[in-house]
Amino acid sequence: MKQQNIKEDKTIRIIFPTKKFKKYLEKSGVSSTKELSLDLIHNVFVETIGDFRKGELSLDELSGISNHLWSDGISDKDKFNSDLAKTLYSAAELSFYVRNVQDKDAAKRFIEFLREVLSYTSSNI
Repeated sequence: MKQQNIKEDKTIRIIFPTKKFKKYLEKSGVSSTKELSLDLIHNVFVETIGDFRKGELSLDELSGISNHLWSDGISDKDKFNSDLAKTLYSAAELSFYVRNVQDKDAAKRFIEFLREVLSYTSSNI
């Protein structure tokens, strides 16, 4: 019998924490992500990391919110030109890498991204 080479689907499906995210928007005085300035995105991100540290947000929620802020809040021209955008992207990838830590490179990347995210918070509060 011929063995088929089956490609593993690495897509993960995470429910976005809509209610929690709306609270962050309300605290920022806006009703949608598109209304957030870079300063407000920074403030929301720092608050989400603080809530993650306190156990009020899961890693998946932190990752989902970060992905949303990066993809819908940061303009295309700013996506790779700031520490904020770079760190949001790293935080967005955490949910993927934590599920693949059996791979040595993925585990190393997970640790690097998590350190980057936590360092951003402590250096920017």
